[in-house]
Amino acid sequence: MKAKKALGAGLAVCLVLAGLAGAVARLRVTAEVANLREKPDIGSAVVRQVPRGTLLQVTAKEGDWYLATATDEAGRVASGYVHESLVAAVSEEEEQEKPAGTPERPAVPPPSGPLEKIPVKRTEPVAPPVQEKLFSLCFSGGGNLASGGDLNRGAQGLSDFFLDSLNAETQDSVHPLRLGYVLGGEVLFPLADNVFLGLGADYLRGSRQSVVQLTKGSASYVYTTRPRLWAIPLRAFLAYAPVPFLNLRIGVEYFLAQAGYSYRWQAAEDDWQEWTGEAGARGLGVLGGLELEWSLSSNFSLVVELVGRYAPLTGFSGTGSYLDSQDVANEEEGKLYYYETRLASAVYPLLFISRRVPSEAGVYNPRPAETDFSGAALRAGIKLTF
Repeated sequence: MKAKKALGAGLAVCLVLAGLAGAVARLRVTAEVANLREKPDIGSAVVRQVPRGTLLQVTAKEGDWYLATATDEAGRVASGYVHESLVAAVSEEEEQEKPAGTPERPAVPPPSGPLEKIPVKRTEPVAPPVQEKLFSLCFSGGGNLASGGDLNRGAQGLSDFFLDSLNAETQDSVHPLRLGYVLGGEVLFPLADNVFLGLGADYLRGSRQSVVQLTKGSASYVYTTRPRLWAIPLRAFLAYAPVPFLNLRIGVEYFLAQAGYSYRWQAAEDDWQEWTGEAGARGLGVLGGLELEWSLSSNFSLVVELVGRYAPLTGFSGTGSYLDSQDVANEEEGKLYYYETRLASAVYPLLFISRRVPSEAGVYNPRPAETDFSGAALRAGIKLTF
């Protein structure tokens, strides 16, 4: 008897569950658009959006959410969770009229009762996407300070030699070549966050003329010298920006360099001698520096850059010439050499172009001349970002 009662109770529960399942086996979308989501959560990803009037096949229910299946006109099936406030149950007659998952063309009037509102989770405002920068162009100009190396030593040494050999006096001095100007441009490509690859080129040039008046008794002499140099350094460097307005850089440079000298000795108006030379070389250097940037817009900035470089170059080859008031002229091609000559106990550095290593009497310590482009440049310009 007890067994029969238990069996009867079980059948009753099954009938109730079957009745409930049948009641929600088909649903119609009553909202303008309903979202099928991956999980029964308003924040879950949307699998598909279905329009008003679409019939859905229900397979389960979890809380306020139905697990439903929809089929579009192309026959593609999608399953997901839909909130109960967006759908309503349909009768068996409506189920037989149209297969589940297809949208109904005529508009379906909204349900008479108020719809249950789905709680909306608050989210932080999403910042607009930052446009990716492809590269930047920078153009700048300013002053360049260079060491000069043997170029300055030779200009000073010849002046001292004339002064001491004549035992003359002077109130003037030879001014070494130091300051010139520099113009340049570069392009920067982003490699990673705050790290850039830079490629650039400069044009730097400088010269310095000195006039030294020597006197010995009533006699007067004039020594004029003008060392000069110019170069086009091509550079590649890495730049790192620890903060938006500052970047630090380090790299290498390849120099296309030129050095020249001019010496003129005049004992009288019709008694003079003149030596000139021009020589070129190629070589490598290193650089390091920093750049300050003031942004005026997203694509335009003002920049100030301080760069130091180390670039002593040798191996200069070119043409040297000699001319005097007696119409004696001589020209020879060769290398730029540094050597020393002596007068009593004093040593005088000299610099000339010669076709072979100087080995005449009174010549000491000859070697290829070194023109030193090491120094610093301070410049300002503009930066365009694309």
